[in-house]
Amino acid sequence: MRILLIHFCRFPPRTGGEYVYFKIYEALRQRFHVTNVTTNFANPFLQRFQGKRKTVMRRIMEPMAVLYPLWKKKTYDLIFTSWSSGVPFFGDLVYAQPPTGALAKLTKGYKFSVKPHRRLLDTTISAIGTGILFPWTRFFGWFSLKYHTFISCSNAVKSFIKHQHNKDSTVIYPPVPTHLYNVKGAHKKDIVLSIGRVDPEKRFDLIGTVGTQIPRAKFILMGGADATGKKIVEQIEGRFKKAGLGDNFAYLGRVSESVKRELLLEAKVLFHPAPYESFSITIVEGMAAGAIPIAHNSGGTPEAVPPHRLFTNVDEAVEKVRSALSEASPAVAKSMKAVTSKFGEERFKREILDVVDSTYAIKLQRK
Repeated sequence: MRILLIHFCRFPPRTGGEYVYFKIYEALRQRFHVTNVTTNFANPFLQRFQGKRKTVMRRIMEPMAVLYPLWKKKTYDLIFTSWSSGVPFFGDLVYAQPPTGALAKLTKGYKFSVKPHRRLLDTTISAIGTGILFPWTRFFGWFSLKYHTFISCSNAVKSFIKHQHNKDSTVIYPPVPTHLYNVKGAHKKDIVLSIGRVDPEKRFDLIGTVGTQIPRAKFILMGGADATGKKIVEQIEGRFKKAGLGDNFAYLGRVSESVKRELLLEAKVLFHPAPYESFSITIVEGMAAGAIPIAHNSGGTPEAVPPHRLFTNVDEAVEKVRSALSEASPAVAKSMKAVTSKFGEERFKREILDVVDSTYAIKLQRK
């Protein structure tokens, strides 16, 4: 079988959605001839532009990438793509991973709002670009949805896909490299670790609120940050310094996989404040390393995190982080590791191949 795999990013860093599609690629190439295409092909060209010009050019280039699988559909037996309402690819099969915050649309009383941390000019340019492309994405999205079989990364996403697009889907939890962590002999410290790209939607600013109320712990944040993200980091640092706890917070930026693994094995707590995550690989990876997760009670997160480790407000977060630091022990670390056994990489690959086989069989029947 010839398969076209097209998505937003093929290469490292293998985190989040990029990591998932790399594992999909690994699974598919075990049995099929796979052509792997990424919309990042435009990046060298886009580097010539800055600011508003770059935003405009990206809006022009993305539709070109979206139409590519439609143009090549007769060349391949199956097209496996990424998909979103904003950038709807044509294809046969898609692994759905809505971005952080998207699942809030299922919450009663949800309203769109321009967040105060965003620059007004950037928000306006983005809104104009979205408005210009809206008729095209709406029409093409409707057209492509007719042909897609969805795989959802959690039950929460399955509900979201049904609500937004009236499409049923199969749930396959994302792969997590649980095999990389051996909690036996791990020396845990009073470290509260947070991992992820520093975006406003991730709510890492809560580290400053929570951390200044727990002086016994060292709070560490790792992950890339653009100009907006760096302002969030400065805000967190400012809160710790104001509380006289300047040494209790450290921002490491992007780190190597070995450094991340070492810190996960040392941390007693993984603090993940992002609301309405589709599913967090980071949380499960932290649990595999024996760290106790304290995470926001929304989206797909409750499908991996025990109920008593979830919070809905800042006071709960403070209380549960403090409690987790006191509860941490080799036995608890072992129990955290045990919970993650169902999220391994090999399990993910088997389930993906099963869905590919069934989707292709149905496609042949229709012909």
